[in-house]
Amino acid sequence: MAGIEFHNYHLNEISYIRNDNFDPSDGTITLNIKPSVDLKYNDKSEEDKALVNFDLILGSLEDPKAAFQVVLKMTAHFSYNKDESDGRSFEQYLLENATAILYSYMRPMVSDIIMRANEFPNYILPVLNVTALLEKENKE
Repeated sequence: MAGIEFHNYHLNEISYIRNDNFDPSDGTITLNIKPSVDLKYNDKSEEDKALVNFDLILGSLEDPKAAFQVVLKMTAHFSYNKDESDGRSFEQYLLENATAILYSYMRPMVSDIIMRANEFPNYILPVLNVTALLEKENKE
């Protein structure tokens, strides 16, 4: 068993917007990935439960090399099992594991919405270290 347990997620927002500023003249599409995470712990009586809000923005509406912008916002429910935590904190588990779990749900959603737009080649979000990317974003 693991130090955290994933219970469920729900989708708060999913959108695809074509970038009217897109310039296809050089034949390339640039899609920057911008994740953000917000951890919300339940009240003090339930310190072992948390909500994780994970937002992902792919592309841009301003960048002429970005054909579109996709926005996904999810909330997930997790609980902490201190006895199985190997001394790691709940927050550490959430930042490392919860983001990876949610990212794996986002990957097929992004591919599906781009495919259904039927204008640009399908795109599969790359496998990446979401925790490292979030740490980099927080430093900038």
